[in-house]
Amino acid sequence: MEFKFVILPVVVGLLIPSIAVPWTIINLFGYHSFSPFNVLDEILGQTKSKQQMYLVDLTNPFKDAYTGIIISTILFIISIPTVIAAIVRRKNRPIFTLVVGILCISSGLIWLYSIDSFRSNFAKIAASTGGLIAGEWKGAESVIANRIIILGMGQYFVISAGILSMIAWGIPKIQSLDKLKSGALFK
Repeated sequence: MEFKFVILPVVVGLLIPSIAVPWTIINLFGYHSFSPFNVLDEILGQTKSKQQMYLVDLTNPFKDAYTGIIISTILFIISIPTVIAAIVRRKNRPIFTLVVGILCISSGLIWLYSIDSFRSNFAKIAASTGGLIAGEWKGAESVIANRIIILGMGQYFVISAGILSMIAWGIPKIQSLDKLKSGALFK
């Protein structure tokens, strides 16, 4: 079965769109979508608009969420040149493919954890201040936090890319084990 050469381009095909696809959407004072590209722009950007909402600024009081978003962004950005290196460098392809899988899965899962942490901290603060909107949501702060802070699709693309990369890494290992077992049986 020689379909494994297609897997890494599919991984690239999942990673590249996830640069722009929202990873998180915040529906508070407007619609604000965030991806690692936005986070990188926030970190590196010199000018900030007063009309724009910034995910790094929102999560800064919550160290778990803030640190996780930064780490997830870094891992995601590192995964893109690593998958390109896996395609180009045939000799080192297995190790690059394994690294891409680990980077992608870690990036996506850390982002999911960070946003969940941000939601729960947001709900706790809302509960401790008497609830949202004059106490109308008292006791249901987590429901409103889940409606305000929504997960996008980007991290799921990246996790899928990581899983495919791990499959691409594992196929030759499984095939060599099968060959070894079948050779041992005929002796």
